[in-house]
Amino acid sequence: MYVEELDEDYVGYSNQTIKTILTHIKDNWCIITTLEKKQAAENFRVQWDATSHTTKYMRQLDKQQRLCRDIGIPAPDLNKVQYYVENMYASEMFDEKEMNAWENKPSAEKDWVNAKTYFGDLYRSKRKYMEEREAGANGFESANSISQGTRTINQPNSSLSSVRSMGTSNGPPRSV
Repeated sequence: MYVEELDEDYVGYSNQTIKTILTHIKDNWCIITTLEKKQAAENFRVQWDATSHTTKYMRQLDKQQRLCRDIGIPAPDLNKVQYYVENMYASEMFDEKEMNAWENKPSAEKDWVNAKTYFGDLYRSKRKYMEEREAGANGFESANSISQGTRTINQPNSSLSSVRSMGTSNGPPRSV
């Protein structure tokens, strides 16, 4: 029924591509309600959870912007940059110096491409630093646990000490 409108008397569907058929169905048969438009506009203001990578968040914003534009909701890049930077503030991941560096950029440089680059690089740098710091701390912890384990083995009351002092059945007790 959706496609029959595109049928022509002598050529049938031969003048139609899959893309024109899908466009026709979307434009003529898919009714987008006010509630769906409202929901799409709200989803465009998607929040960053600060645990996922900024690249994932950027993709979510891009996806929501495309959806809004597809259904006729205004979703300019300026709004996307605004939502993005608001979430960078809210995450408290970036210090005052880093946020002021963004704010002090000329307005012409505060576009989507520059925002993704600026905060993406900062996020990668901070994440790498935190991972190295954590790896260093874990390295010290494991070295500490090894040294504590060595002390336990050398204590006279440990089970290994008693094994060392045990002899064999063929002779007097001797150390292993």
